[in-house]
Amino acid sequence: MRTTILCAVIMIGVVFGANIVNAAVPMPGDPGPISMGPAVPAEPGASANPNQPPVSPVNPGPVTPGEGLAIGSGVVIYPTGGWTAVPADAGVTAFQKASVTLVFIPLAWNGAPEELLVKYRDLFFQGGKFQSNDPTSGTIGGGVIPAASVGYAGNIDGTQVDGAIVVGAKNGTGLVINILGPQGSLTNVTDDLNKVLGTVEFTGGQG
Repeated sequence: MRTTILCAVIMIGVVFGANIVNAAVPMPGDPGPISMGPAVPAEPGASANPNQPPVSPVNPGPVTPGEGLAIGSGVVIYPTGGWTAVPADAGVTAFQKASVTLVFIPLAWNGAPEELLVKYRDLFFQGGKFQSNDPTSGTIGGGVIPAASVGYAGNIDGTQVDGAIVVGAKNGTGLVINILGPQGSLTNVTDDLNKVLGTVEFTGGQG
């Protein structure tokens, strides 16, 4: 049974009042590239498909609605209209729409999405206090990519924020998606995010 996991994440309706210390994600207007903190290490023994050619970073600027963007590790995403690609760290593809930031981090991963979710969450909030709802299992990519998600909330530089981490993993490929915006802003992009998550493709990776 297909599960649309993002709706569950966004509709949690809980204000946690947490304090995120090391979540180095600039709000719109802040200078510098998007940084999601410590890099997520690939699972031991996992490797990207050697036949998958290197992918150049997505050029900054408005995206073309529905155009497939290869973001690395054989992952293709299809952003909807109104999003703008912004500079980001190596291995990270980031977009912004109004006050919401949407980040994609593809990598080699042979384990379950729940394992990658926990690893990334713990790294992302390393050294800080945070609260989140319990992880939820589901699927992305039209129901064919096993996934897990968690919603979180906190305070960055005096701004209350809502966030969600969605992780997909299949055939040696993992994809971390981090969605972040001021409190209440994620509901404004629910349809966009569900379309992006529903159309993501894993075209490379192992076996």
